[in-house]
Formats: sequence, C-alpha cells, structure tokens
Amino acid sequence: MFFIGVFGINNRSKKIKEVLFKCTGCLNNKGELIEISNVFEIFFIPVFKFNKKYILKCTTCGSMYKLNKESIGKIIETEKVTYEDMEEVIYENRVCECGEKIIDGYEYCPKCGRKL
Repeated sequence: MFFIGVFGINNRSKKIKEVLFKCTGCLNNKGELIEISNVFEIFFIPVFKFNKKYILKCTTCGSMYKLNKESIGKIIETEKVTYEDMEEVIYENRVCECGEKIIDGYEYCPKCGRKL
C-alpha cells in the first residue's frame, strides 16, 4: 500500500470462480481463478483498477500458475483451464496421492513409498 495524503495505490486480489484444471503438482482437478490488480484510491475508496493479472491456484496443494490475459474470457465461459492457457508456473508444490508434501529430488514418497 502506498498513500500520499488523500490518494494512493493499493494491491487487491479477488477470487473470480472455481474452475477445472489438472494440477501438475498434485493431480487435483479443481482450482481457483484469482484476479490480482493495482487500485488507485482516494480516501480509501477505489477509483480504478490497472495492471491486472490472472492467477490459477490449486485448491489442494497451493501451486500457482499465471494465465494469459487473452484466455480469461474463454476460461470464465467454459470453467476449464488447459495447459495452453498458462503463461508460466509461479510456484509448484508436489504432493503424493497419500497427501504428503514432496521435496524436490525424491523419486519415492517418504511416507508411503509410492513411486512419484
């Protein structure tokens, strides 16, 4: 948050909707579509948004993916995200089918012994 006197710029995030997506970290099928933007405010009242970014967050493992702005209309309409809609991987958390979080470098789950 950055304020000078009566106006300033603030960061906002807003969950748009839940969508279907096959997470590369845990293979879950659900994700949240989130809009992150900067907001110009006067007396803490939002006037306009700028610098919008769209993020997909896995509901199980918390992996995050940046989405192409051009794909957002299609994603909202169909409620599905494909790998072509992703611009980059922001954060990926690997999780075994048993629910154990996996540290990079492991070939087998340290809890259940399943091959990853």
